[in-house]
Amino acid sequence: MKFTLLTTQMACISATMMLGPVVSVGGQQPESEPVFSIGAVADVQYADSPPRGDRTPRESPRRLQEAVDFFNAQGLDFVVNLGDFIDWDDIDYSVFPKETKPVEPVDWTHFETVDAIWQKIRAPRHHVLGNHDVYVPDRASDGEKPARVLAKFGFKDKAYYDFSHKGFRFIMLDGTDRYMYSYPAGSPAYGEAKAYFDSITTPARTPWNGAISDTQLAWLADTLADATSKGEKVVVCCHFPIHDPVGGHTLLNFQETRDVLDRFPNVVLWLNGHNHAGGYALANEGKPTQRHHLNLMGMQNADDRHYRLVFHPQKIEVFRAGNKLPERTMHFTSSQRQN
Repeated sequence: MKFTLLTTQMACISATMMLGPVVSVGGQQPESEPVFSIGAVADVQYADSPPRGDRTPRESPRRLQEAVDFFNAQGLDFVVNLGDFIDWDDIDYSVFPKETKPVEPVDWTHFETVDAIWQKIRAPRHHVLGNHDVYVPDRASDGEKPARVLAKFGFKDKAYYDFSHKGFRFIMLDGTDRYMYSYPAGSPAYGEAKAYFDSITTPARTPWNGAISDTQLAWLADTLADATSKGEKVVVCCHFPIHDPVGGHTLLNFQETRDVLDRFPNVVLWLNGHNHAGGYALANEGKPTQRHHLNLMGMQNADDRHYRLVFHPQKIEVFRAGNKLPERTMHFTSSQRQN
């Protein structure tokens, strides 16, 4: 997989547009006709704190409000948050990650600020958990991690799930269920996740990267098989990227996850955040299992980092903010196109 920056050159956009529409044959929809569109954001990462380098966390509520206003004007089918909704909440960040020392009061101030804006979206809303979403106290009056984190985001016992929509299966993965900071320090789950982290020898071994549990990987395989049996194309959403080159923002068990995905040619897109610079890669190019990997840019760093993805029978167009031209057009292989 060759990695390129998310921003495409105008020449590439022009070349894509020159392909033109595909004429409808046998009752099929023409390629130019959209089926549905969704909104997406990544790495809102709000905290009431001063800038850190090029990160400006205090600007996140304003940026999210601008995104919500845009989404509500588009008639979207749903909107996805790809993780890191907060930067941290109610911990002393100066001592993290050595410990998640709470500050008082423990009241989810940062989460509540951006959640009040998020709730204004008039389309269905979906969350994916990121590593920063678990940077909260180990224990508090409203329960122990990870249950209290899951409850705050509207989940019950797990944060991975799936749903079908107009010929597509959307799979939302949780890259924090094998992540040491998801659990109270000293707990058995923390110890197991830390031992796994310590066993990693790739460049992905950084303390802000999580992993997907074996239980979740088995569920992913079963869900992909079910989508295949129903003739659905699949979009997988996760906070962490899995494309090459492997680096400091890669899911720890990227290879095991790719091994599962590579068994299913109907997976057309892996959609993630985490790396605020954004990026794109094409996996298995020219093979039946060809798959797009799209890393959206982080909202914490700059304005106009909200996205609209328009789904067609044979392609997905990616628009950033209110841009009229797609920033990227991702075509399906012949075997993946809508029947």
